[in-house]
Amino acid sequence: MTGRDSANELVELQRELIIVLQGVPAEHCVTRLPLQDHLEMDIKFLGVSYNATKDTFSIQTHATETVKQLTKRQLLGEVASVYDPCG
Repeated sequence: MTGRDSANELVELQRELIIVLQGVPAEHCVTRLPLQDHLEMDIKFLGVSYNATKDTFSIQTHATETVKQLTKRQLLGEVASVYDPCG
């Protein structure tokens, strides 16, 4: 499905969609969505989780060994691992 270039084309698309959707059986239609349940879910993208209810971001990290002197390379490696889908 794509957009349209003019208002008339949009109106025609709306009419077509109404006709198609009228053919969907009533038992397959949802009249009320449980939106509250979806607010409790965390949305995860690129290793960062967002909780819409609490309006917070969070990340999960793995425990690393303690080093006496942390280098820039090690620090950047740890930060980059948050966004690495392979871990």
